Amino acid sequence: MARPRGIARWGAVVPLAILAAVCTGIALGARLPWFFAGAAASLLFALWWACLASNRCEVAGDEVRLSGPLWRRRIPLDAIRSIQVVADDGLNHGLLNWPVVSVPGGVRLNMGGRAAVRFLDRRGRRVEFVTADRAAAERLAAALGRDDAGAEPLGR
Repeated sequence: MARPRGIARWGAVVPLAILAAVCTGIALGARLPWFFAGAAASLLFALWWACLASNRCEVAGDEVRLSGPLWRRRIPLDAIRSIQVVADDGLNHGLLNWPVVSVPGGVRLNMGGRAAVRFLDRRGRRVEFVTADRAAAERLAAALGRDDAGAEPLGR
């Protein structure tokens, strides 16, 4: 499981708290009660992000279960064709900075970190899961490659 850390975690909470305060001020000052709904929504999203948002990559039985905010996928272990552990900068390079983003040929699950596990399924779709450090990426890669039916040895 990967959860946002540092600025990735609290950097999103601060602007949402400010937005909630502005909405509350408008609701009280202009007597527009529906702005309380905006304040509540901002605070609920900030709490969810700080406490519950995560990306998961779990090997369960004969499949790998990937999930992130508003996204899920299951891939049979025997469909995995290659596995690599690579260094990563922990950033999403593009306009959208959501924990699950499309990348050329696949998907990237990223909550920040210094290493990533990349693997391909039998259709050639790439999955990239960013982990906190290289040791966590090595453990995940080993778990993904434990079924020798379709996985290649761990690459570097």
